[in-house]
Amino acid sequence: MNKQLKLTENYYRDNLDYKNSLSDAGKIERRRRDVLGRLKLIKESIGSLKDFFILDIGCSEGLFLKRAGEEGANVLGVEPNKYAVEYAKQMGISVLEGYFEEVFPQIKQKFDLVTMFQVLEHFQDAPNVLERVREVLKPGGFLAIEAVDSEKYADDDTEKEHYYNFSPETLTSLCEKTGYKVKKIYHRNFDDTRCYLVRILQKGHFMFFVAQKVDKAPDNC
Repeated sequence: MNKQLKLTENYYRDNLDYKNSLSDAGKIERRRRDVLGRLKLIKESIGSLKDFFILDIGCSEGLFLKRAGEEGANVLGVEPNKYAVEYAKQMGISVLEGYFEEVFPQIKQKFDLVTMFQVLEHFQDAPNVLERVREVLKPGGFLAIEAVDSEKYADDDTEKEHYYNFSPETLTSLCEKTGYKVKKIYHRNFDDTRCYLVRILQKGHFMFFVAQKVDKAPDNC
């Protein structure tokens, strides 16, 4: 854990980089391709998402939820950035605006699947977040996490926003301690349809975990 990291409370709420990226057609198209990659891995592990109730924490502009909804899922997002929330709502996606810790009391329903794509490492207390996620999952519900693999990639500009640097081993341990069993671990690239040379040079920088809630209470961390 990077204990020296300090971000202002409104760092993500008002971040104009989000607003600017939403008007970049190329970035939006790349994000759509990433959505397809993520859905493919999830369905490979747990099957069809039809009639699933899905919560996406840190849903950004809502493209993942939009596609999951088109496949028959019932979807809800959580997102602190006001520009991304507006974009998602314009597509008809239900989103709770704010940080997960803030909106958690508003979440009354239970979900079959909770997703966190490049989000968990940004929380100051990841174990507490996963325990709260467990509370909103149905028995046997699933959790999908995408995070940078610290053993394969390091970037000072990126990691300045990360409270945690996960490896497959540390993320597996965290999941197990907070009440999950890891079903599958993949490695992939962000936008894996990029040119062949880039894929070779940067292969597998992102871990993609699919875990399942277990019945027994989690051990104390």
